[in-house]
Amino acid sequence: MSDQRIGYRYAKAIMELSMQQGNIEQVLKDIRMIHHLCDTSHDLLLFFRSPLIHLDKKEKVIKALFEGKVSTMVLESLLLLARKNRTQMIPSVAREFIRMYLKDHNIKKAFVYTATALSATSRAQILTQLNALFGVKLEIEEIIQPELIGGYVLQVEDKRFDGSFASTLRKLKKEFSSNPYIKN
Repeated sequence: MSDQRIGYRYAKAIMELSMQQGNIEQVLKDIRMIHHLCDTSHDLLLFFRSPLIHLDKKEKVIKALFEGKVSTMVLESLLLLARKNRTQMIPSVAREFIRMYLKDHNIKKAFVYTATALSATSRAQILTQLNALFGVKLEIEEIIQPELIGGYVLQVEDKRFDGSFASTLRKLKKEFSSNPYIKN
């Protein structure tokens, strides 16, 4: 069975249980923290994926890392994945849970690529304008790409708006290179 399908099944169980317990917002916060750790810590990812580390050791490390920092239900879910020898699925479960939450709450994800970090006011302005433009609640994920030089690139689902200086420079270069008035 594929990682995505297994991740989906565990995420769905966590989603249903958190909805029954009425603590879905806390669970989302915990899952996002775990997802962020998996994205930023290559060592943690290797630890989860390693077949050489015994299950007992993985359980102890999971308890040491997350006990008291995440809700009991999330901790028990992580420990269940460890007991079932599926710790490599933790990033997939987190990703699927976040995806399900966004879909259930009709929230779309917007990616903003910038050369430097956005200020809080710029972020709020972009979010307000996008919410009005798309008519749904949006969540912004900011990705810094210094090669954009300035401006931004915005992507919401399959729509992409490129307002970067790098794009403008590429267009100018193409326009100048095809100038019919200059003879070689």
